[in-house]
Amino acid sequence: MDCSINIKRSTIWLHCDLLKVADVTPLADDSSRHFYSGVLCLPGQRLLLVDFSLNNVKLYNRQTGEILGKSEELYPLWDICCIDENKSKVAVTLRNGKIQIMSIIAIGPSPYIKSLKELKTPLESCRGVSAIPKQDKLVVSGVYRSMQCWCVVSVSDEQFGKIHKICQFGGFGYSYLVSSENGSYVYISCYADKPSDTGVYGYIMESGKHIFKYQRKDLSWPRGICADKKGFVYVCNQDLDSRNIHQLTGNGELVMIFRLDLLPDPQGMCLDENQEHIFITLWGKNQISRFRIMWQDNTEISQAHEVYGSNGSKQPAHDGETPIQKDKMTEMTDPAVQIYSCASDLTKPNEFQASSQKRTLPPGKKYHIFFSYSRLDIEWVRETICTLETDYGFICCDYDRDNTPGTSLLQFVSDSINMSYKIVIVMTRAAVQSPFVVHEIEMAMLDGFNKRKKFVVPVLLEDCEVLSYLRVLHYIDARDSMRRDIWWPKLLMVLDAPIL
Repeated sequence: MDCSINIKRSTIWLHCDLLKVADVTPLADDSSRHFYSGVLCLPGQRLLLVDFSLNNVKLYNRQTGEILGKSEELYPLWDICCIDENKSKVAVTLRNGKIQIMSIIAIGPSPYIKSLKELKTPLESCRGVSAIPKQDKLVVSGVYRSMQCWCVVSVSDEQFGKIHKICQFGGFGYSYLVSSENGSYVYISCYADKPSDTGVYGYIMESGKHIFKYQRKDLSWPRGICADKKGFVYVCNQDLDSRNIHQLTGNGELVMIFRLDLLPDPQGMCLDENQEHIFITLWGKNQISRFRIMWQDNTEISQAHEVYGSNGSKQPAHDGETPIQKDKMTEMTDPAVQIYSCASDLTKPNEFQASSQKRTLPPGKKYHIFFSYSRLDIEWVRETICTLETDYGFICCDYDRDNTPGTSLLQFVSDSINMSYKIVIVMTRAAVQSPFVVHEIEMAMLDGFNKRKKFVVPVLLEDCEVLSYLRVLHYIDARDSMRRDIWWPKLLMVLDAPIL
C-alpha cells in the first residue's frame, strides 16, 4: 500500500523509511498484551520501555527483540528520560505525582534496573518528563487540580526535589513533553478533554522565567514528542482517520507531515543516540516501529512505507480492522471523556423492560460490563451483577467467577477491560483510596481516550472525593438506596445505549 505525499519547499527535509515493526518477546511471567507508553534509547542497541499494563520498566535489545531485564513493580507509571550524560540513570514519572529515579545496571549477563530514590512533585499525577541538559533539572507535565500543568524540579544532590516553577497549559487530559538541546525551549504534546486545549505547546525558558510561545491546534490527537540537535521537533499525531508524524521548527512552524496510516495506535516516541532513527511504541501491541532519518536538500520529497513483521512478511494495514471513513465522522465537543449525560432523557423507567434473554455481544467482546470497585463494596456489586444478568440478559465480568487460576490480577484486569463493552466505576471512599481501583480507572479512561469511545459509566455510591480523572464525567447518583426507582432506570438506559 502506497501512502505517499509530496511537499514542495526550498529547504532541508526529513525523509523517513519504515524499516520494520519489531516484535518484543515477552518474559515468561508477563501477560501477552502490553501497553508501552514511554520509550528511551540507550547505547548498545538497547531501549527502555515503560510498561503501562504491568507497571514496570523493561530493558529491550533492539537487535534480538528480547527483554534483557526489568524493574520492580511500581505505582502506575507513564514516561521516562535520562538524567545523566552516561545514560546510566533515568527518571520515571508515576501517576501518583511522584518521580522514581532508577539506575541501569548492565554489568554481567543479566542486566537489571534498580530503584534509587523517589521525589514528590506538586502534581497530582505525572505524565511527560524530560531532562534539561547540563542543569540537573527535569521538566515534568501532569495533572494539578484537574488541569494540565508542567513544572521544573531539581534532581541534584544539593537541591533534590526543589520545585522551581509551575505553569498551567490546558484542561484535563494526558501529555508528553521534551526540552530542546540547549534547554531553552520546552515542547508539550497534549490531548485534553477540551479540543481548544489540545495541541502542541512551545515555551521559552530564560532567566528563571517561562514565556508562552505558541500553541498548534491543528494536531487533534498528539502523542509522543521528541526533539533533535538541529532544532526540529517531531510529534506523533493520531486523527480518527489517519496517523502521522509532524515535523516542526523550534518556533512551531510546520515543516512536513509523514503519514503512518499503517501503524495501529502509535504512542511514545524517541530518537536514538546518533539521531539516525525514530522509535515509536504501539499501544496494546508487543511491537515497536523504527524509522530511518535521511537528510536531503531536495525541493520535493515523496514518502512511502509498508509494515513488515519480524519474519520479513508484510502485515495487514489495520490488524483486521476497517478504517473509519470521513463521511462517518461525528464532531464531539468533549471527545472520549464527556461520556454519558444521565439527565432527564434517561428517566423513563417503563421504556426499558426486563428480559432474561442473553444480549448480543459486539464483535471482539466477551462481556457487556466490567465493574471497577473496592472489595468492601462487593455485596452491592454482586447484587447488581446478579440482577443485570438474570433479569436483563447482560453478561458481566466477575473477577472471582471469571478469572483463570494462576492468572495475575493485573493481566486479568487489562484483558477484561479490553474485552468489555462498557466499564462501570463504583465510586466510594474505599474505592478512591485503593491503588488497584485507581489503576483500573486510569486504564479505562486511557482506553477511552485512545479509541475515542464513550464507554465509561461512573456510579456514585456514597459521598467521597471524586478523583481528578473522573471530574470531567457525568455520573449516576446512586447514593440514596431508597430512590432506586430514580437512578436504576438511568443505569439501565446507559448500559443499553450504543457506544458513539
